[in-house]
Amino acid sequence: HAPANASSVSPSEPAQRRVLTILGDLALVLGSLVLYVRTLAPTVLAADSGEFQLVSHVLGIAHPPGYPLYTLLGKLFTLLPVGNVAWRVNLLSAVISAATLWVLSRCVRLVTGSSVAGWLGAAYLGVASTFWAQATTANIRALTVLLVAIQIYELIAYERTGRQGHLVGFALAFGLGVSHHSSMVPLALPYMVFCLLSAHGASRQWRTWVKPAGAFVVGLLVLLYLPLRSRMNPAFDPAPI
Repeated sequence: HAPANASSVSPSEPAQRRVLTILGDLALVLGSLVLYVRTLAPTVLAADSGEFQLVSHVLGIAHPPGYPLYTLLGKLFTLLPVGNVAWRVNLLSAVISAATLWVLSRCVRLVTGSSVAGWLGAAYLGVASTFWAQATTANIRALTVLLVAIQIYELIAYERTGRQGHLVGFALAFGLGVSHHSSMVPLALPYMVFCLLSAHGASRQWRTWVKPAGAFVVGLLVLLYLPLRSRMNPAFDPAPI
């Protein structure tokens, strides 16, 4: 006979939990994306948003610091066979914002062990007025938030697992973030403190950071777009960088 204290957990239960988690993540992403698309700015916008719509379309260079990563992503979205060009660049923000909520929910899940907490936290941010507004117009802030969310997730995942791959992912996201906007540079200080205080002693050894350093440099390579494209005399390059 099986002992009385044998585990009552069915072998299929972990698999069922994974399925429910995936379905919950899909509901979060698709639900937020539908919300943002339904409230998306329909056409050309004023000020910086209009500039980003134009720059993405003609592969130009925006005002300093130039935003090469955003411009390249925006160009990809202008190729979509739906809506007008300006609407397509606005759509980029909606997709980025929905992805941000998914990453945030995973961050909360790592810290709390609760998928529900992750979904609720992400949903709360998703309908906050400032975040929602940025999800419906062409702007660089949505991409900034996504890159920071990825960086934080990778560091938390490294703290939980000790896998160097998460440090590589963090470094790549940080390199892309710095190339996107230099305002991200000061985050290096709290990130450094976090790694130094990590329970994993390997994070305090220089060898651990060889691959992440390479990933960081790869993230910076997108900056080459600025001088290379400027030499081609693009349709929009008001202040050559």
